[in-house]
Amino acid sequence: MIGPYTFEQFKEKASRIHGFPAPGLLIGGCMVEAAKTAIPSGVRLAAIIETTKCLADAVQLLTSCSAGNGRIKIMDFGRFALSLFDSGNGEGARARIDPRKVKDFPEIEAWLMKTACKEDQDIESLWSEIERAGSDICDVSFVRVRSDFLVNVPSGGIAQCPCCKEMFPSRDGNFCRACKGESPYIRERTDLYDGVTGIVLAGGKSSRLGFDKGHIVPCETNDENLLTRTARLLGRLVPRVIIAGREHPEFESWRDDIPDAGPVGAIATALRRVGGPCLALACDMPFINENTLSNLLAGWEIRSPGTLLTTFASAETGQRETLASVYEPGALKYFEDCMAKNLLKLSKVVPEEYHHVIEYSREDATPFFTINCPADLAVARLIKKLRP
Repeated sequence: MIGPYTFEQFKEKASRIHGFPAPGLLIGGCMVEAAKTAIPSGVRLAAIIETTKCLADAVQLLTSCSAGNGRIKIMDFGRFALSLFDSGNGEGARARIDPRKVKDFPEIEAWLMKTACKEDQDIESLWSEIERAGSDICDVSFVRVRSDFLVNVPSGGIAQCPCCKEMFPSRDGNFCRACKGESPYIRERTDLYDGVTGIVLAGGKSSRLGFDKGHIVPCETNDENLLTRTARLLGRLVPRVIIAGREHPEFESWRDDIPDAGPVGAIATALRRVGGPCLALACDMPFINENTLSNLLAGWEIRSPGTLLTTFASAETGQRETLASVYEPGALKYFEDCMAKNLLKLSKVVPEEYHHVIEYSREDATPFFTINCPADLAVARLIKKLRP
């Protein structure tokens, strides 16, 4: 018996929920029963599954735990093991297959150790061995589960994500977790922000670094350097991308109208020539990503009338990330005034009353890291290997 079912009845149940009476699910049923015998009756059970394979279905068939009621947690350790425990105090039992106990069951051992491919397995013999072995091949041990796994965290308040416009728990911050980068979906070209032009700020001399920072190659992109990576990143979000301050064989490019004026001169040139909103992005930000820029553009779409700068700001310090921001054509007069006075600090150009600010927390600050000197490059390499 597996719970209240005969072996054949459980096979039928397994077929209905799993599509096939998979050996892992059938053995999982035996593991669930082994764990249950070590737990007092009447307790409100919760479960931890240590693999994405089969075991969750066995737990849902034989206990009141389910993904829907939040009392199953799947942690992909790759271990074929499960724990059932009292959801109140965390005390329970962990069941696994003991490799020593399957020596008398060659089909189970071959399945467990993956020494035979599925095509070579005799599935009828394997089912027969599972029925004979039952819970005898399991090892059960006492466990006490950490307190943070005992209860579901309440969702708290609900907010609307400014990027995807969907509702999400406000505890996750200003944006939902999907829009922060955890989404499994690929962004389609039809989602381009047609009203914005991407400007890659690439005219700096990299004097503090000692060599051209645009030539740094993030390790995961093969031969794609930071300059090219930045331009291609923008190209996934906006229909037109321009390299400001130097020429590039792949993208439209131009020289700044006034040389040696840094980002201020580059953005002024862009606003003057484009005549529309410009997403300015420095080429020395190795961790900037599509989700961060999507969030910026989502914030830009809901800006207040009269906004001249849509930007990120640190929730802790208030620092604006003006090297990753959307500038409106109306900001041009402030750029021209500052350039006439030789005031070239970008963060001081547009008065703060014209800012639309998207706050980010310290935990979300990595995308805004810039490489300006050898020490910055060393820090970046600690975070992720880069090669010049």
